[in-house]
Amino acid sequence: MKSLFVINMFDFPELNEMLSKFGGVTCYNFFAYGNLTDEEVQLLVDGTRIRLLQAGFESNVMVFSSYVDEDLASMLNHYQGTTITIALAGKTSFEYLVKRNTMDGFKFLRYKADYHGEVVSESHV
Repeated sequence: MKSLFVINMFDFPELNEMLSKFGGVTCYNFFAYGNLTDEEVQLLVDGTRIRLLQAGFESNVMVFSSYVDEDLASMLNHYQGTTITIALAGKTSFEYLVKRNTMDGFKFLRYKADYHGEVVSESHV
């Protein structure tokens, strides 16, 4: 399933900096059916960072989250909830690890969630 909520690289200068510095960015997109708190998002991210370190990935990790309110959900014919994008520096092959670990985190926090895929962006400079 392709996500309606894939982030726009131009809206986040941090992503453009990461793209320039590392030559690529790999984003993993999730949607949770609920309004996650900042602490819950941080818990998901910390768990994923630890698993990535255990797997040997020691580069930059960024996270972007936003709430989809009733108006936006209605306009997009979707549901209310929270979008979460985990961005890793470079072109990576950690999709299975990030997806499994993050989805396990949603389950632990008792949120229904979907994985909306991986998007790899490369620098062509």
